[in-house]
Amino acid sequence: MKLLSAVLFSTAALAQPPPVEFVSVFNAYGQVEVEGYGPAVRARLVGCGVDSTTDSAGRFTLSGRVRAGGYLGCSVQVTLPGCDPLEVPLPAPAGSVNLGVLILKPSIKAEQAGSVSFLSLGAPPEVQKLKQRALKSIQESKWADAQRSLQSALQRYETDPESWHGIGLSYRQQGKRNEARSAFEKAAALDQRFVPPLIELSLMALQEKSWTIAIERGRQALQHNPANFPQARIYLATAFLNTGDFAAAEQEARGATPLPKAHHLLGVALAKLDRLPEAIQQFEQFLTLAPNAPEAATVREHLAMLKVRQ
Repeated sequence: MKLLSAVLFSTAALAQPPPVEFVSVFNAYGQVEVEGYGPAVRARLVGCGVDSTTDSAGRFTLSGRVRAGGYLGCSVQVTLPGCDPLEVPLPAPAGSVNLGVLILKPSIKAEQAGSVSFLSLGAPPEVQKLKQRALKSIQESKWADAQRSLQSALQRYETDPESWHGIGLSYRQQGKRNEARSAFEKAAALDQRFVPPLIELSLMALQEKSWTIAIERGRQALQHNPANFPQARIYLATAFLNTGDFAAAEQEARGATPLPKAHHLLGVALAKLDRLPEAIQQFEQFLTLAPNAPEAATVREHLAMLKVRQ
C-alpha cells in the first residue's frame, strides 16, 4: 500500500507543469500616425498577450508580463480600419521600451488618391449599406431619399467624410445651399486629402462670384493628386479669368485639356494675352470636341471676331 501511494504521488508530481518564470511588468509605449494624415485615433495594438488602443493624440501604452527571456519572438500588431496592418517586433531585453512613432499606410491605391477617404473605408458594415442605398437614390435623382439614408449613416458614424459629401450633394440639389456648404466644409475638415468636397466648394464660390475663395479651394483640391482632378483646374482657370490673371488662367486651362471646356477657357486667356493665332486654334479645337455645348454659339461669334482682327 505504501509502495502504491508512493507511485501515485510520484506520477502526480510528474504530471504538474513546470513553473513559469515571469519578469516584472513591462511597458511598451509610443505613438501611431497615419501617413499623410497625422495621429491615428482608436488604432488597436495587440502584443505579448495584451492589447491597447490609441488615444486622441495617437499615443499608446502596452503593459503586461512576459516569460523569462524578454521580448524574444514577441511583436505588436497595429490595426486601424482603412489602413494596412503593421507588425512591429519588440526588442530584447524586456522592460520599458519606446517604440517611437509607428506609421500606418492608408489602404488606398494610387489611382484612388483624393477620390476616396481612408476614414470612410473604416465605416461599419451597416453604414456602408446605407451609403450604397444613398448612392442608388442619387443615381435616380431621389435627393430627399439620399439625404435620409446619409443622415442615418452619420448617426452611426459621424466622422465619415464621404457621407458628409454625399449629403452636401443632396442638399444642393434640393436648393439648400447653406446646408450644402456646411456639409462640404465638414467633409473637407475631416479629411483634407479628400478632394470632391473641395471641388464642390470651389464651384459654389464661382457661382457666388467669390473668386478668392474659388481659387483657394481649387488650389487645395490640387495639392495631393492634381492629375486626377482636371475639373478643379477648370474652376481655377475660370476664377483667374475673372480676376484678370490671364497667365494663371492659361496655365490652369492647359492642365485641364482632357476636358473640352479647357480649350474654351484657354482660348479666352490667349485672346486676352493678345496671342490671337493660338486663341483661334483653341476655339476651333473646342468646337470640334463639343459642337453642341451650351456656349458653342458664343465661341463661334468670338472666333469670327478674332479672325477679323488677325
